[in-house]
Amino acid sequence: EEGGSNPSNGYYRYYVGGWGLLAEMIYRDVYGSDTFRVYADSVADYMVNHYLTLGTTNIMCYAWALGCLYQYGLDVGNQDYITYADTMSAAIKDWIEVAPSVRLNREVWAMSGGALVWGLANSYFQAHPENYYQWMLDNGQYLDVIDTLGDWHIAHNAWYAIGHWTVFKATGDSTYYYNHAFLTDTLLVQDTDEDGGIPAEFTDTADMDQSWCTAYLGFMCLNPLISEMTGIGDDNRVVPDNYVLVRNYPNPFNSSTKIEYRGFPEGKLHADVYDIMGRRVDRIYDSYSSGSGFIDWDAGGIASGIYFVRLHGLGVSGITRAVLVK
Repeated sequence: EEGGSNPSNGYYRYYVGGWGLLAEMIYRDVYGSDTFRVYADSVADYMVNHYLTLGTTNIMCYAWALGCLYQYGLDVGNQDYITYADTMSAAIKDWIEVAPSVRLNREVWAMSGGALVWGLANSYFQAHPENYYQWMLDNGQYLDVIDTLGDWHIAHNAWYAIGHWTVFKATGDSTYYYNHAFLTDTLLVQDTDEDGGIPAEFTDTADMDQSWCTAYLGFMCLNPLISEMTGIGDDNRVVPDNYVLVRNYPNPFNSSTKIEYRGFPEGKLHADVYDIMGRRVDRIYDSYSSGSGFIDWDAGGIASGIYFVRLHGLGVSGITRAVLVK
């Protein structure tokens, strides 16, 4: 694969190897067959016998792969895999802690800081659970909530989604649940032709679906939410009871749209509109709110495009994606 075994740029072997280990464990669990166990062992052996230098792209792929390797080691009872993943993930943790506000809030290649958080949660903190809660509490705040710059936005946002979910599971802070749900919705609405597939970037058309981005949507966004259901018709989920809703209709719209919101605390509420580059283009509400209601947005003076309307009040926020077509 790309970079081969070169320690300075051999990240791709680790990246796809992580998926390979995960896929073999799922296959064996579903089908009760060890058909691909030899393959998975070869992947794990490769990881143990090769290393990557700690550059940003390598680090993100490393963290992901080591999380998969640790889980695989537990699954098959191989202490060498577990020990290697623990040792190398400790080095990644140290690398992050040099500048967590920068290194957890970055996007490179098809990865983002969410891969670092997920990787550590499934490797280092499996071996050192005593530090898990406090680390996530201190550092989860640095994860971006949405990426709109550069290439492969959807991949970056999927990794951020699994990162926010990981912090939510570690701390119980519903802010991260909402961030994950928002990112999941952001990816879901990219399926504009409702064929089950999504593209790699916001600006791609409906016929530019990418299978790997669609897989990201399933694994990183939908799977955590769906797996929390305990049975058909069973409401035993981990959804926080202070759930917020933000949506607009019509959507797409021409010139004006109505934004519905629910579940916000009573008090001061702000509503801002951002373009796809993350720039604020309008503030459409700045007043007292009872927590639920409607906001009218007249976009007559704004160019056609994709916009994000963010509502924020007393520490609670929600976002809807609005498509303006003139």
